[in-house]
Amino acid sequence: MKLLCLIRKVEVVATPEERVRQALLHTMIQKWGYPASLISVEKSLTELSSHPFLPRRRVDIVAYYNEGETLEPLLLIECKAERFQEPAWRQLLGYNHTIQAPFFAIGAKESLYCFSSDGTPVEGEPYFQVLLGSVTNTSPSTTSTG
Repeated sequence: MKLLCLIRKVEVVATPEERVRQALLHTMIQKWGYPASLISVEKSLTELSSHPFLPRRRVDIVAYYNEGETLEPLLLIECKAERFQEPAWRQLLGYNHTIQAPFFAIGAKESLYCFSSDGTPVEGEPYFQVLLGSVTNTSPSTTSTG
């Protein structure tokens, strides 16, 4: 069975992890207000960073925001098919050490745990305007999505 990826616009094999990723992408766009144009899926670390000697690994989801003329990572998400354990957290923290997103999250089936880069849990759901407002120091009601 295959699914149409909301971001890549290609059919992908409907693995359990891919189902989690696509459900999360749907929620991000439809409920939390993330512009689809500011989301990347399955990007390699070497595409996302200029650090030398990076492993050949792919990041599940990165949401960006406009910072002047450049895109900056806002939220990094690692997706897991089932419950996640310590290796998944280490993987996520390692990715974010490279990417330096101000927020990171890990999601599985029907759960998402989101944190700021200092390890503080994000209260409530990670709405785009709320996370963006905390990074750009603007009120969620006055922030433009570009």
